[in-house]
Order: sequence, then structure tokens, then C-alpha cells
Amino acid sequence: MVVGLATFLSTTDTIVSISMPELAETFGVDASVIIWVALSYFVVSLGLMFTMGWISDGFGRNKVLIIGLLVITLSHGSGALAQDVYQLIALRSIAGIGSAAIIASSVAILVATFPAKERGLAMGLISGSAGVGLASGPLIGGFLVDMFDWRSIFWIRLPVGAFAFLLALSILLWT
Repeated sequence: MVVGLATFLSTTDTIVSISMPELAETFGVDASVIIWVALSYFVVSLGLMFTMGWISDGFGRNKVLIIGLLVITLSHGSGALAQDVYQLIALRSIAGIGSAAIIASSVAILVATFPAKERGLAMGLISGSAGVGLASGPLIGGFLVDMFDWRSIFWIRLPVGAFAFLLALSILLWT
């Protein structure tokens, strides 16, 4: 459950894509700048994936997942408070670090936790969690941006991240 929730949180970042027009208007920038709000997250996340895997092997997979949850949750909350587009891009880059930690350690935790004959089910569940996160992001984002404002797409992930972080602390920290 912890790994699935963390993966869901990491992949709901598609929520930002739907808010690009409002972000561009709010910050008064054109598409060539605002695209970095989304790209910074993905570039950093993908760029650090192997490094985070290596760190999780040495430092501890559970600890890296917990730290990743903390980083991504705090950076999402801070993103809602960004005063300009460059702060938002920087905070999204920090969220990418948390995402890389989550994704790299999640698979390793599942492989270490489940016996070989149950691993396929575990990998299917985490893949399903990622799929739900990717698919629900634009839907939730569109609703939130229409009903509230762009900051809501960051605020909404705080309770999910906090719950996942506390759950991970209670389950993974001591194992």
C-alpha cells in the first residue's frame, strides 16, 4: 500500500499539464518558459533515476522512499506558494528529486518484499497505481483549475503526500 500510494503521488504530476495556460497567464510568460514548469520535474526525475537507485541500494530503500515522499510533499506544498515562475520551476525540480527517489526505491522494495511467485502481482499493482496517477492527473487538475485556481493543483497533493509519508514512517522505517 505504501509503495502504491507513493507511486500514485509521483505519477499524478500530469495534473500540472492541464494548468499550463493559466500558469502562463498568471506569471505573464510565454509557452517557451512555462513548459519548464512541467519539463523540470520530468528531466530531473528521469535524470536522477539511476543515481537514486544506487543511493537506495547503499543507504536503504525504505529510507530513500521515505525521504522521497517528504521531498515531493514539501515541494508540492511550496509550489502552491510560488511567487514567480522561476520559483515554481525550481520547486518542481526539487519535486523531481523526490519522484526519482520514490520510483527508484519502490520497485526495489517490491522485489525484496515479495517472493518470486507473487512478484508479478506486486509489479502489476504498482503499475496500476502509476497508471491511475497518470490518468487521473489531468482530470483532477482540470476540475481544480476550473473550480479554484492553479495553486489548488499543488495543495491537493499535500494531504495525500502527508498520509503516504506517515504511513511509510510507521511501516517502513522499522523494517
